[in-house]
Amino acid sequence: MQLSRLHQVRLREIWKNEAGNFTPWLAQNENISLLADAINLEIEVISKEEAVGPYRADIVCKNLEDDSLVLIENQLESTDHKHLGQLLTYAAGLETFTIIWIAETFTEEHRATLDWLNSITEQNINFFGVEIAVFKIGNSLPAPQFKLVSKPNNWTRNLQRSSRNKVNSDTNLIQLEYWQTLKSLMDKEAKPYKMREPSPTYFNIITWGSGERRMRLFANARDKRIGLIYILRGNNASAIYQSLEQKYKEESIAIFGSTLEWDFIPGRNKQNIKLRLNENDPLNKSEWPKQHQQLIELTEKMFWYFLEKE
Repeated sequence: MQLSRLHQVRLREIWKNEAGNFTPWLAQNENISLLADAINLEIEVISKEEAVGPYRADIVCKNLEDDSLVLIENQLESTDHKHLGQLLTYAAGLETFTIIWIAETFTEEHRATLDWLNSITEQNINFFGVEIAVFKIGNSLPAPQFKLVSKPNNWTRNLQRSSRNKVNSDTNLIQLEYWQTLKSLMDKEAKPYKMREPSPTYFNIITWGSGERRMRLFANARDKRIGLIYILRGNNASAIYQSLEQKYKEESIAIFGSTLEWDFIPGRNKQNIKLRLNENDPLNKSEWPKQHQQLIELTEKMFWYFLEKE
């Protein structure tokens, strides 16, 4: 058997400069989705080159979990003090809750600085360090790869918060276990989609392909309901959504049930189709086998249904 070799490509061979080439590339939906998958965070681009005092932030996004701001700072070389200072200045100017620093390589001192910032800040302020590399196999097209080198320690933070808010901390730990258990069940069979690594939140993400289609699974302890959201993203999301709704709304409700919600929002490049299952308590572990089986079956059913319809 003849095998090729994987080799790394210099970033400047792909993107000549950060502002003119790399930032516009990263801001595209399919590419920001690659970054989102690497850091296990659901984000949506708001603007590029956002003015913050005398500086301009590279990309400003929204965290879709809580609508807080996310700032991305890009470098096509090794990290330096100048960008670290800009990053902190941007954070104060934008009241950013999540900061993502992307670079070709992180020096040990800058990685340690992000780890230290994560250790001293509150739960709503997060710092991520991400290295980017590009690879080719033989004469193939170049493929980008994001590598997480620094992240918030959610487990430690949950334990630290327990003394201040034990109920909330315990809930987060149960949520983390809920998704870990579900992921272990989903990973037993090869599927064309995959679940992200779990985090202690009320939802998790199913991804496939370019990232313009995905599902968000949710387990809401407060309302005692579980379910999923089929998400269409991209410039054509509204047109595709309206076409699907016109042709298949009645049929889909007959197949998935009356709790399937079609709710078009004009002017957005992200549209949702939501399915809720009431009277399900995700904090009750005795119900997990039934809930997990329902989510596994609905994920597969909805994936193939809309893939076929589009």
